[in-house]
Amino acid sequence: MSSILDETELRQDWYSNIKIKRLRNYLVYTPENFNTALLYPNNIDFVANDIKNKLAEFQVDKIALEFEREGFNPHLIFNMNSFVKMLISTGRFNIEDFVYIVGIPGTSYNKEFYKKMFRDYSTLEKLSVEFVSRLEKNAEDIIRHKEELFDNFQKNNLRTKKFICFNGACRVHRTYLLAKFLDNDLLVDSLYSFNFAFADKSRYNEILEHHFQNQIPYRGIKWAKIKQTIFNNIDKLPFLISHLSRGQQFNHESAEIDFENYANTYFSIITETSFITWKKEHSIGIDTFDNHFFSEKTWKIIQAKHPFILVSNYNILKSFRELGYKTFHPYIDESYDDIQDDELRLESILTEVNRLCKMSLNSLKELMERIDPIVRHNYEHLKSRNKEIIYLDRKSV
Repeated sequence: MSSILDETELRQDWYSNIKIKRLRNYLVYTPENFNTALLYPNNIDFVANDIKNKLAEFQVDKIALEFEREGFNPHLIFNMNSFVKMLISTGRFNIEDFVYIVGIPGTSYNKEFYKKMFRDYSTLEKLSVEFVSRLEKNAEDIIRHKEELFDNFQKNNLRTKKFICFNGACRVHRTYLLAKFLDNDLLVDSLYSFNFAFADKSRYNEILEHHFQNQIPYRGIKWAKIKQTIFNNIDKLPFLISHLSRGQQFNHESAEIDFENYANTYFSIITETSFITWKKEHSIGIDTFDNHFFSEKTWKIIQAKHPFILVSNYNILKSFRELGYKTFHPYIDESYDDIQDDELRLESILTEVNRLCKMSLNSLKELMERIDPIVRHNYEHLKSRNKEIIYLDRKSV
């Protein structure tokens, strides 16, 4: 199948600041900076006429709205729903003229999430949707160019640290785990970064409340202890890996230095972007997207042939396996994946991290040797996914 990157022409609309490109028989709009002024009724006739002219100019007959960012963005899709409804109301378009391209893989969980969002917030249930895992494709491209480099690093068996964990933006699940790691003295045998500091300590509580509002509910003494632990270590923030520059701590790409670090550790703790179970009362933020999205954080680990614990949404490993990858049971206890309660899921993850960190380096080495066929399967599967993960198959959920 053709890549969605094939046969494209980029353009910028002066009135909407929406990028446009042509894809086979689709006129593709990428509404990263969608101008909500387009939703006013006095604008819609002009916009509808302009889109009709572009369909004729590009010689296509369908309109695709492309949302290939980090996960499924309900806020942006709600705006697009209104836009599509208004275009249909002009009588110049039918619902069959539109398709959404969303930046999450088409797993069963994601399809159910998508249908629920439309059931709760839209009357566009019949609108076709295509699921795309573009970051997975980006990772596959990197493998093709750096495979020899990766293999050279894997030959290093003298590993001195137990786990590696990179953390960029401050998110509630990352802060929770940081406090627990500090309380349990787990950072000593790790390579760990946490890109967050309090420039004004007097605003400590205010800043944490801002980050955690409407996310994991505060549960009395436990959350009080979390905040106290962070405060007790406030002068140590941000946590940096000593031999990396500040820019390398949180690089989203797969740099050579990253693979040296993976080759010096036995497993990864991936604190994904999304973790919180989204509810209607939540403010809509990237870390409350209750869908299964795998960012570069996960694909870098697959490239590095590293086993991992995945700190993300409920049943995320189930979706990962549905894509044809394997996970690490029984060598790593993955029962955390079946826990819907966000805080209890974090506690289960912490229990398993504690267990693994109590093992000697030699014992971890033996365990990882047993896991090796799994990481190699995942690596090879990622390489083979090139022709599967980016396409328009015209299947509606």
